[in-house]
Amino acid sequence: MGSPPPADKTIRAADGSYFEFPKTRWSFSNYRQLFPTRLVARGSALSVLPRAERADIDAVKFVPIGGTQEMTWAQSLDANYTDGILIVHKGRIVYERYFGVLKPAGTHIAFSVTKSFVATIAASLIAEGVIDERAVVAKYLPELQSSGFGDATIRQLLDMTTGVKYSEHYEDPNSPIWEFSRANGFLPRPKGYHGPENSYDYLKTVGKDSPHGEKFEYKTVNTDVLGWVMARVTGKPVSELVRERFWSRLGMEQDGYFTVDSIGTEFSGGGLNLALRDMARFGEMIRMGGRWNGQQAVPAAAIEEIRKGASKRQFAGAGYKRCPAGAITGCGGFRTTLMERSWREAFTVRRFTSTPRRRW
Repeated sequence: MGSPPPADKTIRAADGSYFEFPKTRWSFSNYRQLFPTRLVARGSALSVLPRAERADIDAVKFVPIGGTQEMTWAQSLDANYTDGILIVHKGRIVYERYFGVLKPAGTHIAFSVTKSFVATIAASLIAEGVIDERAVVAKYLPELQSSGFGDATIRQLLDMTTGVKYSEHYEDPNSPIWEFSRANGFLPRPKGYHGPENSYDYLKTVGKDSPHGEKFEYKTVNTDVLGWVMARVTGKPVSELVRERFWSRLGMEQDGYFTVDSIGTEFSGGGLNLALRDMARFGEMIRMGGRWNGQQAVPAAAIEEIRKGASKRQFAGAGYKRCPAGAITGCGGFRTTLMERSWREAFTVRRFTSTPRRRW
């Protein structure tokens, strides 16, 4: 705000201020002004989402997890710092709201929903016989032979059951997730930084902590290795694969874009930015068995594999108290719990938030 903006209205990437709440309410909808990015261009044909809006949703009441008092759906949107939310029911938009700086014509960073886009392409490449899910990572990426990923299989990347030495403790500034974010340029580097300068160099440093395939552990780097495999096998960057598979086929309304590191590598685990309606188009396509406008955008075999879910035993090893193994069929990779639920049901809910503590 302002020309130039005053000090209290200035948001920068270099000093990390963009990642401080409430500045995130602006930055999460304006990543292209803060970071280098790569375009995911929409096609020439727009696919219209029909509307059948309902006025009764705002008044729906519920008791939040850990709470004792009822609140309405409308109240929850403010309490969650919602930037935008859209609900699709049987292919029709029944609810759509925008708050803060986000507008219908705007984009918002998807963070870990990026994984669902990237890994669905991996699932497609597996179904098409381009990638062997039983092969170890080193078969495709000899550079990772001596890393913790070397003897992990592609399937273990997808199901997030690798035993690599890596964690995502978001409140610890020295957690590997933040080390990776500094390497790929998603977070500013401290003075005197001498660590990896890009995603590839960081992934080579990740060691092995336990045998692969024993339990589910949420690790963003699994998807970034997966993106590297996809780029190596196809000869195309992840952004181009996302454009070919989804943006050009689903009639997306707006261009999307990926944040990239210093050598142009997309942040496959969390760097996709897109419009809310375009996220809904993707979800609706999956709900319809991978079909959109009369064409099979995702192979039926890939959708079938997704719907089977992952191992409850492996997921139980994660120890999530609010997400016990008996309540879901799997998390991580392309078998993401929330996405899987929405695919099975008629309702598809897509929400962008600017919460103070953001779990990817």
